[in-house]
Amino acid sequence: IVQGATNSNYFTGILMVAKDTSDVNILGSWSTTDSSVKVISCNGTFSNGITQISSTNKTQIQATWSPPSNVPQGNIVIE
Repeated sequence: IVQGATNSNYFTGILMVAKDTSDVNILGSWSTTDSSVKVISCNGTFSNGITQISSTNKTQIQATWSPPSNVPQGNIVIE
């Protein structure tokens, strides 16, 4: 589960994907029950990104990232 929160500030937009350290390949898939975000498809791959539903002020979101069945060696970066 990936969670983000801020106590004193807010954010209005977010776009998150998980990538290998080469910053080229988007990996895994996302799911959420958070009503302020939705799962999107990037580069033709189903459910591999997450973004906001509206530009209303947010202080937190919650989403779950699932790794691919063939996880590459090295670090995975969520950006």
